Amino acid sequence: MRMSEEEYKNLMAKNIAAGNIEAPPPGKLRYRNQPVIVDGVRYASKKQYDRWCQLKMLEKAGKVSNLRREVPFVLAPAVTLNGRKKPALKYYADAVYIENGKEVVEDTKSAITRKDPVYRIKIHLMASVHQIAVLET
Repeated sequence: MRMSEEEYKNLMAKNIAAGNIEAPPPGKLRYRNQPVIVDGVRYASKKQYDRWCQLKMLEKAGKVSNLRREVPFVLAPAVTLNGRKKPALKYYADAVYIENGKEVVEDTKSAITRKDPVYRIKIHLMASVHQIAVLET
């Protein structure tokens, strides 16, 4: 299920009128994404916010359940290197939910960000460490 461009524009106009959306932070963003803040919740891009709205509609319709966002997965535990403590390496999934009895880990990415080497390593580690194939939307 996808939201039409007109539905998206109407939703954004409604949120702007209600004062729920704040202006994105100033400065140049690496991937030209446009962050969105709705009801105090920050989404990395309009695309990510659109997908979250779709997932919320699917949850209301009973197609998915146990919908959560920004779910952390530990890829490597914290370590001490050269006498300095280093934190655990984590991957944060945009959304995790249950669909047809199976857990789905989803990440909303553009074609450019899908090619990012750090992202590719994290997806590889998700498959290797957790045996989870991340669904990219």
